[in-house]
Amino acid sequence: MRAYQNEKMFNNNVQYLSKNVEGFTNEFDSTILNTRLVIDENKAFDIDLGGGKLLYSNGAEKSSKKQVENYLDSPNRYFIPLHDPETRASWYQVDENSPLVTFLLNMRERVSSFQNPTTYAPFGGFLFVFGIGLGFHIELLIEKLNFKKLFIIEPHDELIFHNLHIMDWQKLNRKLIDGKRELCFIRGEPLFEKFVSAVHSKNFPFLDGSYIYFHYEMPELSQLREKLLKRTPFLIGSEGWLEDQLLMIQNCIKNVTKPGFFLQSNLSNTRRSLPAIVVGAGPSLDKNIAAIKRCRDNAVVISSSSSLCALLANNITPDIHCALENGNNLGLVLEDLSKKYDFSETTLFASLSVNRRLSACFKRTVYFLRRNVAASHFLFIDGVQTELAEPLTGNTALLCALSFGFKEIYLFGLDFGARSPKFHHTKHSEDFTRNDESPIRDTPYKFETSVRANFGGKVMNGWVLEFSRLRANVAIGSFEGVKARNCSDGAYLPAAPPLAHQSLKIDPSETTQQKEIEAALSSYTFFEKGLFEKQKLLDLDQNCQMFLQTCLSIISGHKTCSEKKTTQSFIVSICELIIDELTLLAKQNPAAYFIFRGDIQTVLSTAYHYASTTKPNFNEKVITEICDILSKCFEEFRELVDSKLKLIAQHSEGHN
Repeated sequence: MRAYQNEKMFNNNVQYLSKNVEGFTNEFDSTILNTRLVIDENKAFDIDLGGGKLLYSNGAEKSSKKQVENYLDSPNRYFIPLHDPETRASWYQVDENSPLVTFLLNMRERVSSFQNPTTYAPFGGFLFVFGIGLGFHIELLIEKLNFKKLFIIEPHDELIFHNLHIMDWQKLNRKLIDGKRELCFIRGEPLFEKFVSAVHSKNFPFLDGSYIYFHYEMPELSQLREKLLKRTPFLIGSEGWLEDQLLMIQNCIKNVTKPGFFLQSNLSNTRRSLPAIVVGAGPSLDKNIAAIKRCRDNAVVISSSSSLCALLANNITPDIHCALENGNNLGLVLEDLSKKYDFSETTLFASLSVNRRLSACFKRTVYFLRRNVAASHFLFIDGVQTELAEPLTGNTALLCALSFGFKEIYLFGLDFGARSPKFHHTKHSEDFTRNDESPIRDTPYKFETSVRANFGGKVMNGWVLEFSRLRANVAIGSFEGVKARNCSDGAYLPAAPPLAHQSLKIDPSETTQQKEIEAALSSYTFFEKGLFEKQKLLDLDQNCQMFLQTCLSIISGHKTCSEKKTTQSFIVSICELIIDELTLLAKQNPAAYFIFRGDIQTVLSTAYHYASTTKPNFNEKVITEICDILSKCFEEFRELVDSKLKLIAQHSEGHN
């Protein structure tokens, strides 16, 4: 066998894919080749792995053909659990009258009896190919399988490098485009995070029943497969829900009508002189809070959520307090605390969507805009939108330190898990409630998994805590020159190596905490006057009503269609049209889009699942039931949004 290269094919592929395909970038200049693309006397391609070992046992084309034939006999498919109405009804701001709760109940009660759990219709939404190889399997799979989007998952650039010398990607992608299908690459690390991000595309409702094809085994791909099985909630995690989006719009309007606030206009800032101590509410905070007290005068202390109570109980008033949640009770709690403690020198760093009561409790308020929420787009103000402040308030506090320009950061109580689920928060967290609330005794998290601990051993966590840990690691890596150390006895954070709290020493500085904060805020926008236009809110309501009416027209138009498609394809066609309208809405009115995205994705994925698991190929009764339930849900969306936005507009009149 001899080495083979086709530079013309390689360059054409790189040029085409870089310009036209999601997830593909030209990053081959530094690729180290430990393998060789080879060809034999019969023009059969293979990859020489070294030492005479080949990737394929009988040439790439023949081996791939046999592998695909075996796969098609019993295709591996990825099934996700449905959202259930009981869980949905337990979410904040949601009750049994929620349109989505009603929808989920109706689907379960009226359609589940038609299901056959042993079969699944042939359309699979996505085709996930683990391993690019030399591509012969890819061409065969797209001919045989029915799907919307092809994902090529390959952690090793040198294998992509070899593939690009023999496979005509422009020809293959044209074939996909002609079939109204899409192509996406997922390369490098971290694979799982990139996978989750890529899946949450416009066709996310079709994830259930997607095809999974493993071309070869390698540690990175096996680990990704294991994570997919264990971390399903990452993939079906909420993209926001309607009631909460409306609440955030209401809160934002109330906050911007009150003048005298800062808005974070960028995430980069000049370097601060003092270090920052970022404090979360994890259980390890109780054991090492003495270290914070010892170093308090020489650092800017940033608290988050209920860690504030633990600090106050130890006579430590933070320089900055951070808030993310949107609920009314948080404002009431902080009002009570501000009457007992002096917050006259404390800055509030909060999402613009928090309750209006918070701002009055502190010296000054700095708002940031959350990414992918309706309120951030509705306001039309010039501020950076970020997702690094989520999903938990500990992430908000960490982002505050990073975006204010602190380069030396020490983490306390950011545990991202617990040694024991019985002790999931600092013992002072119960103080962060009002008498009419249930105290934080039961864990709000599900501890399904365990991860490496910061100081050895394991800690338990669940998908929300793990998501929080991953996001914190990304946040630290997103800022240059940061030296972060983790003093928390919780989960290990690669971007913040462990530091025993007894070893923490911070030298005195000539500057002060307030000077450091004021220097950071000099690059932010200060609003001396309130801002809000009622007409924009009324326009938003009108756009929402027009979109929902279009969706209703799509459903009613298909309901009377006489074409005898399969039940699955019938509902898929409805979903595709609504997805197209939702995609158009994202471009024309992002605020309206983010109001509906989470609920509509859930509605469509649920309808698609039931249609894909019904017994006969065509069942008019099932189609009628699903269409009726869909129509009722969209009508209830209309009523809820219209009444809520008009009520917000009415209440805002006195604040203009």
